Amino acid sequence: MKKKPDCGMYDGGKIPPCSAFLSNANPIIKDGKFIFKNENRLFYFISTSPMDGRSSVSITTNLQINLPTYIIGLFLYQVQEGIINYNKKAVLHTNKNINTFIHETLRNPPKIEEDFAPTLSLVYSNGNAIAPPLNYALNLTRINYYILFIIDRLTVDPGLFFINNSFATEDCLNFFLASLHIQFPVDDDK
Repeated sequence: MKKKPDCGMYDGGKIPPCSAFLSNANPIIKDGKFIFKNENRLFYFISTSPMDGRSSVSITTNLQINLPTYIIGLFLYQVQEGIINYNKKAVLHTNKNINTFIHETLRNPPKIEEDFAPTLSLVYSNGNAIAPPLNYALNLTRINYYILFIIDRLTVDPGLFFINNSFATEDCLNFFLASLHIQFPVDDDK
């Protein structure tokens, strides 16, 4: 049985006056200790950018996806790079229709004429950070981008419906990151 995460571990904590003044929820004070929470999370994206700079107009896109779609993207990347062999019988998605769509599209790819450079990215960051401390990106083929885009639309994750780009998805990795913190005793002598 799956253990429910403790979503109230910081209940009863209060933000110190100077942190509150700076609009910073880090640290909080609870049980006589300063608690510095890890507010960074993992975000997964498929992105596009123009292939060349010759056009006077350029459009780039960033579509946040969930962890299962990202993992499928890693699999597709390894197939496209020849790192692993494609197995037409492999179960790539738990939804039978989506799994069938992936395999049919890989065997009979549609012709994609749009000229764009797609990437699959993992970003470790605070949702409101100016610059993420880690952005890991892989170049994809256009067909792999197409597959991931359709999977994202078919899975209908309501948290990603409006293409938020800062929604921390409810996955095991983000639950782990949310549970990390550092504690220091409050020094009342200051």
